[in-house]
Amino acid sequence: TEIYTLSLHDALPISLGATTIDSTVAGRKPIIEGVSINPADLKTKHDYVFFGAVPYIDYPWATFAKTVLHAKTAALLYPNQTGQLEVEQAALKSMQAEGINAKLVGFDPNSTDLTGALEAAGATTADFIETNAATPSQCLAFANSASQLGINPHKILGLFQCQVPSIKSQYPGGDYPKWNYSVADAGVEYDNGPAAHQLAAVFKGEGLTVGDPWTLVDFSSALTISKLMNQI
Repeated sequence: TEIYTLSLHDALPISLGATTIDSTVAGRKPIIEGVSINPADLKTKHDYVFFGAVPYIDYPWATFAKTVLHAKTAALLYPNQTGQLEVEQAALKSMQAEGINAKLVGFDPNSTDLTGALEAAGATTADFIETNAATPSQCLAFANSASQLGINPHKILGLFQCQVPSIKSQYPGGDYPKWNYSVADAGVEYDNGPAAHQLAAVFKGEGLTVGDPWTLVDFSSALTISKLMNQI
């Protein structure tokens, strides 16, 4: 039995939003993914996504904006590259469903200054700001520009990719921004339990970082796949 596994790390080199693997495998073998931001994966035969996929993983952002921040207006920003517009269109749809007036603005994924994009989206006055910045450089650029504009960090929702330990000290103030973070599962809920010690021991032995959420996605996916293969 053969199973193809795909993580977001694998997806980046083949272009986000592409259906290269889907069309090549053509349903002949299972494809298992941790997280998918490619809407086409939902329609691909024998493609299974453990942690959720676009558009469904984006819809809760509007629920959060409305029920927690009581937002009436929102600024949505995304890197202008393949596959990212579809993600933010799902976020925009959810905002509209909740009656939140939202503005969607793309930014140069290689830019180090996102001040213009933030201002164009109305982030300085919006009740809720969501960024789809995902790479370390994008996260730092967004954080620096938001800080320079004096935007309240508690209004911002960022992706958990912006909490990777390698860039923590490079943020304004030398620490992670005090944003809200989505899809975050860095194992913090296990910090004081026996599971945390077991997980840390395994990760240390493999040279992995417990604080990096992607390692947990890949690790738990690998365990699940192993369980399935043993049953087979």
